[in-house]
Order: sequence, then structure tokens, then C-alpha cells
Amino acid sequence: MPKVDLSEADVKAGYLIQKPAWVPYRVKQTTSKPSKAGDSTNYFLVVIGLDGEMKDVEVLKMYNSKIKKFMTPFFKAASGNPELPSGGQEFDDYVDVILEGYTQRGEDQDGNPINDIKDWRPASKV
Repeated sequence: MPKVDLSEADVKAGYLIQKPAWVPYRVKQTTSKPSKAGDSTNYFLVVIGLDGEMKDVEVLKMYNSKIKKFMTPFFKAASGNPELPSGGQEFDDYVDVILEGYTQRGEDQDGNPINDIKDWRPASKV
């Protein structure tokens, strides 16, 4: 049977935070796609931990266009502006931005354990 080569990123991808904490992240990538029902859009953020136990750990965060109020803390923290400008926000505008996310263990829709970012704030000195 062939060997499976695991990179450091592969190993870290399965890491679960041990204690809830504010973690500095860099926004690595954003994507979007229609929901399964086709009546809304799902937005996906991939962020990568910059320090502590989450250093180099990628976390996926999803938002849905039907519940925009959950996106607001991200946009305020990423922009550094407590008053969002009118006219809409683009997740792509925040790729490479550094901010902090309050991270704890959670579950995905199938009950599998995940790292869940519950809140965002502008980055302190990283």
C-alpha cells in the first residue's frame, strides 16, 4: 500500500483549540457559493492562526446572506471601523488583513468538532 505524505499543514488542520481564547488571524482566502436550497449565498473565510496554540492552524468560517447580522462583527473588526460605510462590503477586500477572533470548540452541521470563531475584534499588536 502506498504511503500517505502528511505535511505540517495537514497535521495542523485537525488541531482543536484547548481553551477558548482571542487568537490573532490573517484572512487567507474568501469564497462564496449558492446555498444548497439556492435561495441565499454562503460565504467562506479561511483564516490562519498567527500565534500561540493556533499558530499556522487554518480555520474555516461560514456566513449566510440570510443572516447578515452575524457578518457585522467581522466587517467592523477587519475594517477597523465601528461604523460600517453604506453601500455594501466585499469579503475579498479583507484578504491578508490581520484581526483577532474569539475561538472555542464547536460542532459542524454533522456534529463533528471544529474550531468555532464566535466573535471578532481589530488586532492588537501581533
